[in-house]
Amino acid sequence: MSCWRYSVVATTVLGLASLSSGCAGNGEATKKQIGALQDKVAILQNERDRLEERVSALEQQQQVLVASAQSDAVPSSDRSRPPLKVVRLEPPMANVGEAPTPAVPAPATAATEPRVLISGSGDDLQATVVEAAQ
Repeated sequence: MSCWRYSVVATTVLGLASLSSGCAGNGEATKKQIGALQDKVAILQNERDRLEERVSALEQQQQVLVASAQSDAVPSSDRSRPPLKVVRLEPPMANVGEAPTPAVPAPATAATEPRVLISGSGDDLQATVVEAAQ
């Protein structure tokens, strides 16, 4: 319900309550009923205020999303970035017609070369050279 509907309902309820108090003649009971109705109206107004806050928060989030989507749609030339150097990689001219040769690792010579053994942890690292077994 919109804001004006709540105010119309509240004034109608209060108006009916005041008319019934004049006809009934029982003032104490009518005052209690009016007090209860005023409490209900206050609760409804508080709920309405909370809903309005939630709706405004959702509208603000929607505006932020729309703004970010629009900024993403802007071409990169309009953004404030420095121009970057373009590097193009091409094969050497001598090997243009040939198929590229894959790099082949050297054969393992672990049996003939010395090895470096690192042990320890943190600041306490120790390196030792272990000669190959012959």
